[in-house]
Amino acid sequence: MKRSLKAIEQAINNAENYLSWRAACLEHDRLSGAESWKEDDVSPHYDYALIRMRLNELRQAREKNNVEQLVFNLHEGLHGNLGNIANPELYKYAKIGTKRLISEYLEEVSAALDYICDNDFSNFSFQRKLKFFRSTGQAFGCSALMLSGGAGLGMFHLGVIKALWEQGLLPTVMSGSSAGSIMAAVLGTHTDAELAEIFDPEYLYVEAFRLVGWKGLLKGKPLLRGDQLEMCLEKNVADLTFEEAFEKTGRAINITVSPADPHQEARLLNAKTAPNVLVRKASLASCAIPGVFPSVTLWAKNIKGEKVPYIPSRKWIDGSLKNDLPLSRLSRLYGVNHAIVSQTNPHVVPFLSRNDHQTGFSYFIRQLISANWTVNASF
Repeated sequence: MKRSLKAIEQAINNAENYLSWRAACLEHDRLSGAESWKEDDVSPHYDYALIRMRLNELRQAREKNNVEQLVFNLHEGLHGNLGNIANPELYKYAKIGTKRLISEYLEEVSAALDYICDNDFSNFSFQRKLKFFRSTGQAFGCSALMLSGGAGLGMFHLGVIKALWEQGLLPTVMSGSSAGSIMAAVLGTHTDAELAEIFDPEYLYVEAFRLVGWKGLLKGKPLLRGDQLEMCLEKNVADLTFEEAFEKTGRAINITVSPADPHQEARLLNAKTAPNVLVRKASLASCAIPGVFPSVTLWAKNIKGEKVPYIPSRKWIDGSLKNDLPLSRLSRLYGVNHAIVSQTNPHVVPFLSRNDHQTGFSYFIRQLISANWTVNASF
């Protein structure tokens, strides 16, 4: 049994796509006994009796075509952490998924919402339907994809993005800082039809880092050339403002920048807070690691559509220094209550939890490469 589990764990670690990873995880759960744990509703980590009752109520109302009762039940319990189902403890037992009861409840909620959306009802007008979806959408919240800094390691974000995109799970709200801002900018300036090209190895221009040379260092210049990074952004990111990018793609991209002046506050740039700022310049500023890249003046379009400096007296630097993962700000702006975090910053490795006693440099590298996880956060 141990040999079989080790072989499956190897298959999980070496999976080339989501489907093969999922198949290996399901087989691991079957052999390890986690599948049996999923089938048992009972657990001290959530209110299984409440979830079971809510599931039955929703299912009965939908089967009886009782839209009034269905809407009433959804209003009563539609939020992201009913009965503590977002408790992280529930997601530690199995390689994939959690209690079957929770999965069935979430599937029934989704089916109920589709049923209300796709059908016409004589006793439930379109105006009431619109009001219902507005209020429940606000109550339920939404997910966001947060891409950390990490310099060259930020390329690992691409695998996370690809897996989500292939499964139709890519959130429309996303943030990026430093290296993560490049990926967020690429996503936010390309339509769904254009995204397929991004995952082609020949598409992305990734030569963002070039040394200034010894002469430049002796003159006190930053370690890497800012013009090379700017060229990388010009080749990968469309020349749009945050507002124009949102209108084109429907994706709400957020890029964090830190002030070069220590007396100023960090900014989260997006279509709401800085609609006229150019996305390319925002990403360039977010990547400006002090001593490595020069600080950056942001640019924006004025009322005539002309490109002009944005707050010319201020310069900006690496966004990961002060606000690498801006979950609280995303929560206020978009109602985000769940985040998918792709973390590639090397300095977080010592703080990652681990269930074994592996140590040494090889463990450090494995943890660094696989430091992508999902964070469930309820507000």
